[in-house]
Amino acid sequence: MADDFIAKDDYKYINFTKKDIEIIKRIKEYSKRNCRKEIETSYITHTLNTFDYGFSFFRTEILNKDKSEKNRPCAFACVKIDEDDENTMYLILICSIKNKDNLGSQILNKVIEYAKNNKIIKIRLECSKTVMKFYEKHNFIENGKLEKNMINMTRIIK
Repeated sequence: MADDFIAKDDYKYINFTKKDIEIIKRIKEYSKRNCRKEIETSYITHTLNTFDYGFSFFRTEILNKDKSEKNRPCAFACVKIDEDDENTMYLILICSIKNKDNLGSQILNKVIEYAKNNKIIKIRLECSKTVMKFYEKHNFIENGKLEKNMINMTRIIK
């Protein structure tokens, strides 16, 4: 079951797992709106089928046509625990709408907080050069280049 509480400014933070079908369905519905253009829909779908833990911020918005409320995901991240090392976690995907609330940083901070609370000592990820500075801001360091302008990065949790 999803663990939820209210975050700053009308956002509702929700932890989710594969069992939270409705949350995953809603994230899939809005994923292209939230994610960078270069992230393929097939990769988002694959991530949502293979992750271990998820983190999201939802916001309630009023739909113009019928004035009904609809909870809309504004940011989400998915992680997977390393099968060979339970103290290492892979950040598979992080997506957020661009806004003044810095939801990308907020959701990444939730991932880091989760790691600290669950004795994870290392978070690893692969990212493009275009978003590398975002992760460096959060104390990730480059530890190798991959194919197609991709970078391997790691953060040690203290």
